[in-house]
Amino acid sequence: MGMIYTSGTTGDPKGVVLSHRNLIFECDVVLPLLGMTKDDRSLAFLPWAHVFGQVAEVHGLISSGGSAGLVDDVNTLIEELGVVKPSMFFAVPRVYNRIYDGLIGQMKEKPGFIRSLFYGGLKQAKREREGETLSFLENLTLTLARKIIFKKV
Repeated sequence: MGMIYTSGTTGDPKGVVLSHRNLIFECDVVLPLLGMTKDDRSLAFLPWAHVFGQVAEVHGLISSGGSAGLVDDVNTLIEELGVVKPSMFFAVPRVYNRIYDGLIGQMKEKPGFIRSLFYGGLKQAKREREGETLSFLENLTLTLARKIIFKKV
């Protein structure tokens, strides 16, 4: 048995007891969707007292053989992403928005060529993810963006 907590939408924090059977079921359902393998690494900062943190970062990584770096201060999260270089990163939308805003802010300060390569690379990466075939020039844009910009992100 384990206990997880939620702040709920109103009132005092609430806790619920979850059985091991329940956690195993959640892992059996969620982990195939996440595609975790022994080569995956996460940077954990979500509270493990919440069910998603437990399923994804504790039980999920353990059962897949993956690993996690632990953030001890959320204010250093961005710097620690660069150190740990996670292949998976579990966060709430607000965190992704902060990362995105910071990256876009940095891009505004870069020369036009770098900005064009960045946005062109994002466009081609999305098309590639969606299974589209890229032309030679589109593939070249994506390759250059990955080597020059994306590897630093």
